[in-house]
Amino acid sequence: MVATPSMSRTGSPAHTPAHMLPGETPTSRLVCATSDAPPAQGERALRSAPGMRADAASVLAAQVVALTAGLASSIITARVLGPSGRGIFALVTLWVSLFALAVPLSSGYGLIYNIRRSRATFSQALSGAVGLAALLGAIAAGLAVAAALAFSRTFLSDVPLGYVVLGAAALPAAVFNGLSGLALTGAGRVRQASAIAAAGSAIAVLLLAAFLLVLHLGVWGAVLASSLASLLAAAITLVWLRSDVHLAAVAQPALWRSSVRFGLKLHGGTVAQWANYSLDRFLINIYLGPGAVGIYAVAAALAERLWMLPGAVGASLFSRTGGDAQNDAEITARACRSTVWLMAGACLVLGVAAPFVIPVVFGADFAAASTPLRVLLPGVLLLSAGKTVVPYITNHNRPWTGTWISLISLGSTLILNVLLIPRLGIVGSALASTIAYGANGVLHCLVFVRLTRVAPARLMMLRATHLPPIPPGRSRESAADPRLHTVAATPSVEREQ
Repeated sequence: MVATPSMSRTGSPAHTPAHMLPGETPTSRLVCATSDAPPAQGERALRSAPGMRADAASVLAAQVVALTAGLASSIITARVLGPSGRGIFALVTLWVSLFALAVPLSSGYGLIYNIRRSRATFSQALSGAVGLAALLGAIAAGLAVAAALAFSRTFLSDVPLGYVVLGAAALPAAVFNGLSGLALTGAGRVRQASAIAAAGSAIAVLLLAAFLLVLHLGVWGAVLASSLASLLAAAITLVWLRSDVHLAAVAQPALWRSSVRFGLKLHGGTVAQWANYSLDRFLINIYLGPGAVGIYAVAAALAERLWMLPGAVGASLFSRTGGDAQNDAEITARACRSTVWLMAGACLVLGVAAPFVIPVVFGADFAAASTPLRVLLPGVLLLSAGKTVVPYITNHNRPWTGTWISLISLGSTLILNVLLIPRLGIVGSALASTIAYGANGVLHCLVFVRLTRVAPARLMMLRATHLPPIPPGRSRESAADPRLHTVAATPSVEREQ
């Protein structure tokens, strides 16, 4: 599925909540606890549109930088390392990212909750994130190395253990990058978080270019560049926000417990989303070896770069919705249909250009990536619609919905990959992924339609229309969980107005 900060499966560096790989930005779901007070009578949630556009623009700008850096990273690693080396690098970075999530990194959502509920200031949350990242990162590093030893002949066959140790060494910094990015977003400092993410993306690709193109360090150099990028991104955050970090507040057991406890509500969905995006890489390695992983990683990297747009829109919607249900539904529906049509055009262009562009840019050895890329695009398009409606579903007290949908999608991914990879190779893996992506996106949209009573066509109509009023008897806010929202029934007079 970490800003969801978002998750990547491409095997190139991310955010980044740095549990990802170089050059990518977070698309992660932001669980925002909103104000207890309902909007004033007649007030429209659309009043925040200028601020939402500014936040979305900053996230989008950071993702443009990450897109450029990520593509450059993919090209460099493909050209220098070839399919086999590219595949090993992808497996190492994905393995490390798994354990960054598993500790759980989702406790960053708990920091957002505590900030929004005024239980912690931003300074307290950021200071506490330093200690929490050190603790969780050390645990994650130990688990990553131990698990690598256990699965060295299956998921990580042909992957030297030293690469995993080198990648795991930077996990405390990577976890801090994820937690600090979420804390910044929870405090409403989206543009500052985006600027730090953009700086991290630029540093990642520069290090990768230096180690591979200048020093010729091979796969070892690529993994080293990824680890150093996480460390430098953490250093940038600490220097930039040094006035908000207090050593005396680094150890905050009460804040840690509260944040982890809240984050665990979404942790299952976060890990399941990661598995949906990344597990196929390890299954391909078992059946076909690192060379096939490298070719498939190029296809996935190109397809998933398109999620830059829904990632930016979703991050902004998370911080701008959660109050009036009807107005939130209208904002979300407009954002969804705009995103779907823009994504459809981007998918069409990429699908047509892929067979001509990939061999020229990445090398003739990667020409076979064009077919799995085309197979992935329909699923990428459908999942983009789902990503856009997730903020409404989560902010209106359905935090478990994404978990169940991700688990259903994960089950289908596993079964289809096992059935299709031996028969169709990497094209079979792409087909399994696109089916799972499509199911995930459609199920999220169906949940949104059920909650809002919106006609499904309104999520795709080119012409902007207003949604019908929420039927009488329904509460102004969908949430009943006081930790996320306060139920405020809409008076009948206001409904009529």
